[in-house]
Amino acid sequence: MKSDIGLPSITAKSYESAGMTNSKTRWLNIDEQTDVLTSLLGCSFMIAQVDQQPAFWKHLIVTMHSALQGAMVCHLSGTAQLGALSEKSIKKTLEWHERDRRRKTEGGKPKEDSPRDPYPAARLAEAPVLFERLWQEEKQVEGLGSVLELSEEQKTSFAKLHELRNDFSHFTPKGWSIELNGLPRICLNILNIIKLIQKHGWAFRHLDDPSRNQMLTSIDEIEDNLSRLANC
Repeated sequence: MKSDIGLPSITAKSYESAGMTNSKTRWLNIDEQTDVLTSLLGCSFMIAQVDQQPAFWKHLIVTMHSALQGAMVCHLSGTAQLGALSEKSIKKTLEWHERDRRRKTEGGKPKEDSPRDPYPAARLAEAPVLFERLWQEEKQVEGLGSVLELSEEQKTSFAKLHELRNDFSHFTPKGWSIELNGLPRICLNILNIIKLIQKHGWAFRHLDDPSRNQMLTSIDEIEDNLSRLANC
């Protein structure tokens, strides 16, 4: 079954550069939420092709991993934007804020003569760390009340998906055969985790209605195709 998949809109911004009139440059505007949407659109497109092109399973696995990782980032990131960062990055960020607080005030008065050091670069936690934070409350950084109940099958599916994604992303010269029978079930388990995150409401709260509807449509299309393949 094939479906027409629309791509996310690309916003074009025009500007006039020095000495050049009528010059236009196209920009891709994307954030952590629309990144998940584009990954799901990619999954929806590729799952419809795997009957004719089994090699598309590689790209489906990579894109499904990207969709889940992005969804985990959105779900775990609170207002301080720390929940999806690595432990080292969290520590550096908190230390920076403490130094900045001390720099700004001394006896209740602003300190303007103290230099401000650069804000630390944000480093994302590895996908397995993000996954553990989904269902282990003690490992979460920002308390959002967002612990998900995941089955052992879903946890096993994530471990397998992550292993396959790493092999595909860092492909070494070799011959490789993969049994396809179990892949639809693995991907269905991963999709159900994304659905849990979506239903929780926090991760994609800033998506506009058209984007949210597009996400739900893509999830339904992916689920229908994966269910069909799992039952073949």
